[in-house]
This record gives sequence, structure tokens and C-alpha cells, in this order.
Amino acid sequence: MRSLPHHLAYLLCNFMWVSSCGSPKIIYVCKSQRSRVRLSDYKCPIKELADPEKPQRAQHIFPGDVFGWDLRASRLKIYRTSLCAQSKANPERFTRIASRVRLAGYTAAQWSLPNSFRFSCGQAQSNKPMNNSQLVRACQIFRIHFFFPMLNFKMHGEMSGKGYVVFLLTVFSLVSIAVASVQLNSSELYLSDKFQITSTPQTRNYYWKITNETGAPDGFTRNMLLVNSQFPGPLIEANDGLVVPSNLQTVTIHWHGIFQRESPWMDGVTGVTQCPIPPGHNFTYSFKINNQYGTFWYHAHAQNFNSDGIAGPMIVHSVNDPLKRGVDFHQDIILLINDWYHDMSQSVLQQLLSPTGYNNSLAAPSPNSALVNGIGYFDCNNAPANATCTTPNQSLTFDVPVGTKTRFRLIGAGSHALFRFSVDEHTLNVTETDSTGVVGPPAIHRVPFHNGERYSVIIDTSRDTVGSTVYLRAAMDTDCFAWLAPGITGRAGTALGIIRIVDPKRPPPSNSSIALPTTSDWSDTIGGACLDLDVSTMRPLVPQDACTNLLGTIYFSTSFGTIASVNGNSTSISGRFFVNGTTWITRPNRPLLNELLSGGPGTINASDVAAFTFEQPGCYDIVINNLDAALDHSYHLRKLHAI
Repeated sequence: MRSLPHHLAYLLCNFMWVSSCGSPKIIYVCKSQRSRVRLSDYKCPIKELADPEKPQRAQHIFPGDVFGWDLRASRLKIYRTSLCAQSKANPERFTRIASRVRLAGYTAAQWSLPNSFRFSCGQAQSNKPMNNSQLVRACQIFRIHFFFPMLNFKMHGEMSGKGYVVFLLTVFSLVSIAVASVQLNSSELYLSDKFQITSTPQTRNYYWKITNETGAPDGFTRNMLLVNSQFPGPLIEANDGLVVPSNLQTVTIHWHGIFQRESPWMDGVTGVTQCPIPPGHNFTYSFKINNQYGTFWYHAHAQNFNSDGIAGPMIVHSVNDPLKRGVDFHQDIILLINDWYHDMSQSVLQQLLSPTGYNNSLAAPSPNSALVNGIGYFDCNNAPANATCTTPNQSLTFDVPVGTKTRFRLIGAGSHALFRFSVDEHTLNVTETDSTGVVGPPAIHRVPFHNGERYSVIIDTSRDTVGSTVYLRAAMDTDCFAWLAPGITGRAGTALGIIRIVDPKRPPPSNSSIALPTTSDWSDTIGGACLDLDVSTMRPLVPQDACTNLLGTIYFSTSFGTIASVNGNSTSISGRFFVNGTTWITRPNRPLLNELLSGGPGTINASDVAAFTFEQPGCYDIVINNLDAALDHSYHLRKLHAI
């Protein structure tokens, strides 16, 4: 094969290769720089594999494969260099060449439509300016056909050479790290008054892609798992009676608070209601929302991926909702509030379940900061020396018109912390709890809430003046932690937002003109038990009859312990939760729901899951005793009303 021209533009891109669970999918992109490296420098046997118009000839791709686009022939050529890479004939040479084409600058990439992928590469570095004709020539649209879904690429860049442009598409066995920017605090969290609330059944479709990306919600850079590159994830806003089909890739999702009547297999719990979604594959959730409305949310239900960023809001409207916009409130704002860890959840869990625990403690770990709508604060003076960290200097800002009532929908999306929400100099009126409209305690200073809980509170700005600012606070109760991460007792322990009072008849001023509030937190004492808001202070707006005929009482005792696993001559000890002396045995390909389906065994193995069978429908008391001294844990009922 003849040598290639010296002037080449190289792209080093990451793929996810799935050898056993299905076809490979490109995750993210893209590093570019001009180079004089020749393809022959690889010193590897190069073989043309297939023509793109004959996809049956290209059945596999492997680490090290090179895809070449011939500008003169206007066709794609696929080359095999992986034999060299796999046999490690020249790994040092391969590494040196790869390092020479490393990143000059990150470029964005995003999924567009199902089964298609786009990326755009920015200008390659060059000592000479590029003219328009060279840029136009470099803009080629091409397709790569394999046995997996067609991938559409659109490439923009600067290339001055003639002939071949070679793209080094290195396929790795691990999920790659995306370098696209993470969207925080999306504008869709500020609900529009234009949404049409109707009783006519509708269907809304969503397509979500889970990606592994880098972000810094509090200034500390770490890997994140995201839905469509957003944190919080994309908003689902719907009407009661709606059918919600959601096409999802990679991770199961639980729809928190949705009853899933007649669709329990759509609840999204791996090993309980469904099998896991294989890497690189899709699963479509389709369920109907019946006679429910209010504030809900969704989150990953595999391992603890929700604490890595896979979580978002779900708002259901109804003509039957007693809370009316324009009457009870004027603005409607979602606040997804969570504690934030600088370690990935998988690392935290693995250490926590080890004999030594996380950071040498078996107690629930302290988070590193608090976030509201994906934005928080961390003082980088407390970061490890090898960390990438930039202390934030801007705060989350909310423009609230003077003389109006604003509804804040609080969603507890955290992993561990008890939060206390407040607004300086403004009392809170609780109007909703866990998607139930309520008459709550009037004019309280703070609302405490735990993981998974939702509250709506209303503040009144009738006594404010245009241009004034106050702090909104979501403070973690650090007294509830067994130990504290560095900096958590300072600013990092409270996620702050600035509420700016504006004139509704005039455009709001720019954010650069926001004056920092001089207001202070409420002076009443915070402390005592780490408990939620007293439910006895609230009553439903729509009356519900309580049970008068109790059929029985069920007891579940929970604790944290260890189990021993013997493998040959070695024994490993790992920590596990126990319920009534039984610990959950993971069953990824044998969900519990399938065990109980007609035609199945119809019973549950009591040795690997704690279970209780009701002899007849009716009202029961369920008592949960947490016998563990170090770990607290929330519980909630699926598809049942709790009174």
C-alpha cells in the first residue's frame, strides 16, 4: 500500500465495545490535532477490510482498528491494525503515536436521534491560517455501516493535505469519558404557564441516552452519569391520563411515586420487576398515569447510580388538582436537591461494604457538598492535591416578581443527608407532600425532608421591593452524620440560591448586576432528632378515609452485617443489609416479579429475600425497626397508598 501524505488530521476517539451483550455503540468523542505522523509509522500489517456499501463483510471491530476516509474517491476504507495492537508487537510505538495526536481542545458531541450519532470536531491546530475553500472541502458527511445501527457522522475541521484523511478510532473495553459540556440548571425547571392542562388523554415520547461524562457541579471535577448530558435530567411534564413511552439506553429507571397499576413490570427495579438493560441496548418504558398528579421524580435503579447524576423531575398536571396556578401561586419552580460525593457511587459502595468501610468507617459516608438543580459550592482548599477543582464564584439565581406567590417544588434526590429548606425573611406555606395536596403548617421557617420525599412550599413577595435580594438555603443537617468530610461544616454544607425581586412589567436586569443578599438565616435553633416534617400538622386537600378495620401488623427489622464468601482456599468478608435476618441475593436475570407470574413458581425463596404474604386485601400496619446504630435508610411503598 502506498504511503499517505504527510499532512494528516488525526482524531483519537473513544468507543464502548460490548463483546458479549450486543453491538458496539459510540459514546463520545473527540481529540484533534494536525500531525505529520504517517500511517506506516505503526509498523503493523494493514489490511483493507470492507467497503461501506457491503456491511455484511464488516462483522466486527476491535481495539486499534483504523477507519480511513478517501477524499478523492469519496468513499470510506476500513483498515485492520488490531492484530498488531492485540499481540502487543509494538505497544510503545503505538502509545507514542497516540500521544502525538492527543487533544488540542475538547469538542462537543451528542446523540441526536435513535440509532444515529453526531459529532463535530473543532479547528485542528495549524501554523497556517485556513481559507474557506479548505474548510468547505474538510466538511464531509459520511456513514459507517456495520451490523449495528447506522452511525451518521458530520465532521467540520481544517485539513490542508490532499488525499487521505485518517481517523484513529480506538476501541476500548471500558465506557469512555465524554468531554461534552454538562448542562446544569436547565431552563425547563422553571415551569411555563403555557403548558396546556387537559383531561384529554395524550401520549408523550422521550428518547434518553445515559452517558459517562465529566462535570463539576460544585467546582470539583469528577465523572458523572447523566441523561442526555443534563443534570438534573430532562423534565417529564405530563397530564393525568397520559401514556409515557420512554426509550432508554443502558440503565433501568424507577418512576418514583407512580403507582404503575396494570404495568408493574415498568417500575424499573433491576432484579425485582425487570432484567437489567444490556450495555448498548435499548428498553422502552411505556406506562399510563391514572388519577395521579403532583410532584414526582425518576432515578436510576441499578446500584447507586442516582447519586452519580441519573435523576430528574416528573410533574403531572390534572384538571382535578386542587392547587391552581394563577390562584394559589403564580410561578412554579422545581428544585432538585441532593447531597454530592466526589467519589463515584460504585467506589463508595464497594468500600462501604468492605470490612474496613469507606474512609475507614462503616457508618454512612458524609457527602462533600450540597446541590440545588445541579449547582453547589466546594472550597477547593479542601480538595486533594491531585484533584481538578475550581472554587465557584457564582450562585444560582431566581427572578421572582414582586407581589406574587411562588411555588417551589422540593425534590429530595439525595443519598444520605437530611435537608432543611428555608428562604431568608420569608415564611413557607406547605401545600403538597409526596404528590398529595395538603393544608400544611402555616408560616414555618424551615421544611426538613429526607431522600425521595417531595414537598411544595409557597413564598409570598407582597412585602418585598423591586431589586432586593434574599438567600434561598438547602442546608444539610450535619449533626446527623457519623463523621464529616473536609469543608462540609462550612459553606459546602448548604446549597445557596439568590432570589431577586423583579418588576414583572420590565425585563429583568443582567445577572452581572445582582447584588449579593445581606440577609441572614433564621435565628431559631436547629437540632434534635433527624426527623421529617411532622405529618400530624398536615391534612389532605382531598379528604381520604382512613382504615377502621385493621387486619394485622407486619414487622420488619433491618440491620447491617457481614457475610462470608468462600472461593477455594480464600474467604472474603463483605457487608450487607439484612431484613428479618435475610439479605437480598442479586437476581439480574430472574426478577422477583417473574417468579410470581402465572406459570412461574408462584412462590418466593425466603432465603434470599424477606417477604410477607397477605392472606386477604385490606388494611395492615407495617412496622420497620432499624436495629443498626451506624446506618440510616429510607423506605417507601411501591404502588400503595400509605395513610
